[in-house]
Amino acid sequence: WFAAGTNRVVFVGAGVEAIGTWDLTSRRAPLSCLSLGMSGWHGHVAVHPTLPMLYIAWGDNNWMATVELANGFPTLVPQELFTPNQSEPMFMAKLNRVAVGSGGHVTLIKLTAYGWYTHDASIIPAGNYLGEALAYSPKFERLYVPVESLP
Repeated sequence: WFAAGTNRVVFVGAGVEAIGTWDLTSRRAPLSCLSLGMSGWHGHVAVHPTLPMLYIAWGDNNWMATVELANGFPTLVPQELFTPNQSEPMFMAKLNRVAVGSGGHVTLIKLTAYGWYTHDASIIPAGNYLGEALAYSPKFERLYVPVESLP
């Protein structure tokens, strides 16, 4: 993640009960942590392509969060969402949605113009999909879902 308007490079990741950052140019505080009230072991992270928003999905407890970034660092209180998820979140630009996969279905969550979650979500059945991987093509605006076999 390149912090907007600066020459800093900041790595952002999700871990056990926190969002961690690593600033390669700061000598005072190269590592920082935003502790969250609820999270899990397997944090998957996605970044909005045009807005300073970070999307995190913890698949082991069906919890998701979105956090606004300021100069590359998490700020304010995260917005929480509970939905079955086992995959990393995939941002779908033209639809302005975040997709997450779980056993047997994919959930598409609509976003506001500012990148926050709305209460509008679509659950799409995906047969024998295990829920552990998704792939997205911005060129073709397609979400690819692996399945064990076709019906």
